Amino acid sequence: MEMVTKIVQRGNRVIITVDNISTFVADAAIITVPLGFQNGNSAISDLGVGIGNKIALRFSTIFLPNASYACGYFLDIHKGTGHPVLVYTAAGRFAYDIEKLCDEEAVNFVTLQLKKMIPDATDPTYFGSNL
Repeated sequence: MEMVTKIVQRGNRVIITVDNISTFVADAAIITVPLGFQNGNSAISDLGVGIGNKIALRFSTIFLPNASYACGYFLDIHKGTGHPVLVYTAAGRFAYDIEKLCDEEAVNFVTLQLKKMIPDATDPTYFGSNL
């Protein structure tokens, strides 16, 4: 069994090295490994594969309308937990941007987005690890 040890893209060519000895050159290559292994490739890492952020906000009261279409990025977990909690999910490049924020900045950003959709939303009473 041969093992691919290196894949390099140069211009319009892909160079595949096998067992650090043989090389194959092609116009394109189909690579079937989990995308997380390919994050060194800028085209792949720009997708934000392997990173995601969820920010849970707990409120003093329930205010989210009982409709699944109300907030596309928010998950209302009140029915499952018995607590007025929304979970905000970010993925891809946006998740990388949120990752750079401190907890308070992330909560403020998410709360602002929520209030743009639901102006009468209250401020969260708890967030992050203090749920």
